[in-house]
Amino acid sequence: MPDAVDRLNAALADRYAIERELGRGGMAIVYLAHDRKLKRQVALKVLRPELAASLGGDRFVREIEIAAQLTHPNIIALHDCGGGDECLYYTMPIVEGESLRTKLDREGQLGVDVVCRLAEDVGAALEYAHKQGVIHRDIKPENILFHHGVPMVADFGIALAVQEAGGERLTEMGISVGTPQYMSPEQVSGDRKLDARSDVYALGCVLYEALVGEPPFTGPSAMAVMARQVTDPVRPITTVRPDVPVAMVSAVTRALAKAPADRFDSAGTFAVALKAQEPGPSPVAIHETPDVDARRCIAVLPFSNLSTDPENDYFSDGITEDIITQLSKISAFKVISRSSSMRYRQTEKTMREIADELGVGMLLEGSVRRAGGNLRITARLIEAESDAHLWAEAYDRELTDVFAIQTDVAFSVASALQTALTPGEQARIEARPTDNMRAYDLCLLGRHHAARLTAEGLTQAIEYFEKALEHDPAYAAAYAGLADAHALSAIGYRPVEPRDALGQAKDAVFRAIELDETLAEAHAPLGHIYAWFEFKWDDAKREFERAVELNPSSVQAHQYYGQYFLPMRDYDSAYVELKRALELDPLSVVLTTELCWPPMYAGDQERAREQVLKALEMDPLFPLAHFNLAQTYHFQGRYLEAIPIYEKAVELSGGVWFIRSYLAGAYVAAGQKERAEAIGAELLEDATHGMGLELGIAMVHDVLGRSSAAMDWLERAFEARSPMLSAIGLDVMPFNSVRDDPRFHRLLEKMRLGGRR
Repeated sequence: MPDAVDRLNAALADRYAIERELGRGGMAIVYLAHDRKLKRQVALKVLRPELAASLGGDRFVREIEIAAQLTHPNIIALHDCGGGDECLYYTMPIVEGESLRTKLDREGQLGVDVVCRLAEDVGAALEYAHKQGVIHRDIKPENILFHHGVPMVADFGIALAVQEAGGERLTEMGISVGTPQYMSPEQVSGDRKLDARSDVYALGCVLYEALVGEPPFTGPSAMAVMARQVTDPVRPITTVRPDVPVAMVSAVTRALAKAPADRFDSAGTFAVALKAQEPGPSPVAIHETPDVDARRCIAVLPFSNLSTDPENDYFSDGITEDIITQLSKISAFKVISRSSSMRYRQTEKTMREIADELGVGMLLEGSVRRAGGNLRITARLIEAESDAHLWAEAYDRELTDVFAIQTDVAFSVASALQTALTPGEQARIEARPTDNMRAYDLCLLGRHHAARLTAEGLTQAIEYFEKALEHDPAYAAAYAGLADAHALSAIGYRPVEPRDALGQAKDAVFRAIELDETLAEAHAPLGHIYAWFEFKWDDAKREFERAVELNPSSVQAHQYYGQYFLPMRDYDSAYVELKRALELDPLSVVLTTELCWPPMYAGDQERAREQVLKALEMDPLFPLAHFNLAQTYHFQGRYLEAIPIYEKAVELSGGVWFIRSYLAGAYVAAGQKERAEAIGAELLEDATHGMGLELGIAMVHDVLGRSSAAMDWLERAFEARSPMLSAIGLDVMPFNSVRDDPRFHRLLEKMRLGGRR
């Protein structure tokens, strides 16, 4: 079509050079084009002339701009849109791969494992978009593209843009929004208020075709197919593929229910149901987090301190952490946390070895030289597999330009990886946290000491954060750091009264959010406070979700959110969030250990033990791992096997109270009551020093059968807001002697846990 290409080149000459046609669809023609402004190739989709003429450009562009804000690893971003009333277009990145339609045309049927992976990735994209209020309306194999093998959804929001812009004129012209073989019954019926369940139906049609080899409904015409969508039952998958697992057949059949109320509420739930274990589900289903394109998985290695003073290590570490934070604000990226990245400060490992260990495709390294008020920062983005340098820059600036440098690094990395940013992401990255460089320096020192997670380190961190706030009373990040340090103190990292530390944490976190509502580092600690100390579960959930939204790569947010689900008895969700945290911090022995909690609390001790042994391989002297390993034997009634492991955990931890309390329970169960009595006496003595041990003492009284004393101490624990109190309703906690006590049930009601037993 040379005439069409010539006309298009003439119309878009100021921005794009059209090279050739790539393909045609029901609504648009796709061209390979060169973006003159950004100097890159793009896929340029031009709406068919008859469709463009009926829509009008302004409304179409407004709707496209909304869809363009979607950024997800499994969604192909929209770069640009525009045109006049008779030439409407939008652009996307060039996908290096094929469409699902091409794959199905070539292979016919796909393997069960391939279908599961497809459902996970496409389901994740849909789940994300639905939470943003965007329904795709045209899910089909042509709109699912494989980029380096990763399924990605294209044309998000295009169908809605066409419908909203065209309205009744499309109906008058006989044009339907959607593809008949994949349209839900309600979409066929002309319902314009579609919700997530319509996309679930379309995904069900796609997966049915991938399993069977053809869509669930076919016919001689589009009208015939749409009529069958509304009236005909679907042919059972097993008539063609009897080997497909029962769970998968059941899930796809449910997704294809005629009534939306009979389908899955979300695409994510649908994807999970496809993998249900047989003959019956495990107490905790194992969900694999959808893989992110390796090119968008990034680790920021410790920036080298090239200053003459080695004491400036804290400053280069702070720059590293700030760049990690900036990149983490981009939802399309998976950014490895500081604690895992910092393990490679001095290493002889190759870039490829580091990338393999961290599960990333990209590495960002650099150096920092600070001399008085001058600053030199270098940064290089390296593709691990090829060792190719995708971007590099050196900045010679004044110290006051440090935030501008961090912003430029984040934008440059996004550009190098062809990642579009939403307006919100761009604004958060460009925000300047403080204008006072002395306050910034003190805040870096505070974070440096807080990362040690010791009583001394937290005490020093609090002092530095407070000094930073003296220099800049409006420094939100310093308040967030102060809040987190006090919150960690409240759960036992410092010998302070929990209630006092909690009050200080709340004051600081509320001030941080008042100053900067977009600070994820403030929302996560606030959710932690609401959940574990104030039992405001709905408020906590809202804060965790906000923290994850603001910083999808926040380890703390996913870790706290996972812990939140445990007292809710939602062990499946707890596992998903804790696993996500571990993926972002893969070298963390703490998170490796905590991932045993969901199966352990759900009663699957063998699986919990398998997980905790991974932590002990990483660090054979880690106390929490020994404690949790002992619990897996304890909860199976294997007390003599649990006792020596508990004792080792007590020794390694320096006598942490909750480990001693569980050890007392194992002693009683093994017939060694006098040893449990000794632990109770020790805890009572320690409690006179104000250590917040009420819950531990209650546990010992309970295992010794002293129910009245146990309840007295439980009520004291509630008043003192003892750490771990929210877990008392779980079946694995002791408290067997008080479970029928009305006071125990009233206590659960006070904690808003009464209906979750």
